[in-house]
Amino acid sequence: MLIIDFPRGNYRYYEITLWNDQKNPLEVLKVGKIKNSNLYGNFTEIDPGKFVIKNNNNEKNTTISFPELKHTYCINKIAFVIKNKPDYYRRTIVIDSISYNQESFYLSSGNDNVILFNDFFFTPQTFIIIENLNNPPVVIDSIKVFGLCRYACLYLEAGKNYHLLLNPGDTVSSAYDIEYFRNEIPSELAVLQIKNLHDYVIPEKIVPQRELTLIEKPLFLWGVILIVGAFLVFICIRLIKEIKKKG
Repeated sequence: MLIIDFPRGNYRYYEITLWNDQKNPLEVLKVGKIKNSNLYGNFTEIDPGKFVIKNNNNEKNTTISFPELKHTYCINKIAFVIKNKPDYYRRTIVIDSISYNQESFYLSSGNDNVILFNDFFFTPQTFIIIENLNNPPVVIDSIKVFGLCRYACLYLEAGKNYHLLLNPGDTVSSAYDIEYFRNEIPSELAVLQIKNLHDYVIPEKIVPQRELTLIEKPLFLWGVILIVGAFLVFICIRLIKEIKKKG
């Protein structure tokens, strides 16, 4: 589904042009208007904790870190509240110091400083760098981080407890029967809220140790080494005696 927001205006018609880089043409099933509805794609605010600001005069920039952030979040919007009196226009970079993924934009007194992203992973090692150049640092009052609301349609039975395990390292695609009945799912479904989200360490599988065979036991191996060593010593002594007799 493609949802486009149009600003208010007196236009009677809008033209939408779709560019497709694939061989098969796109099949548009339906085009309509949606007004004053709850749509998927709304943002939910993520609490990154208190942020720390460090002004580096030598490099002429301001670095913002989030020491209280414990988890990695997929963010899609950052909102800066800056109450500087003089006008400003500063290049800003959001960068992860581990993966070096980054997004750059400009903070300006001429706009609302709300930045949109396409799935940027905001980790505890993420920093925001504001390039001040020869200007004094801007005074940042607050930073708000948002992520897109994402939904999973599940069949749950009443009176049972369920645990949702999110494993970012699992690259195996999932396949469930409910996918083939998506057109029969009602549009209005109960939405559950996730509470008590915490880290869960998956215990490593303990492989039972097998019993060593006779030839793998240390006593047997040392015995073989001694026998081979004694045989080599015997050969050396015999060779020395033969050499003495010939001499």
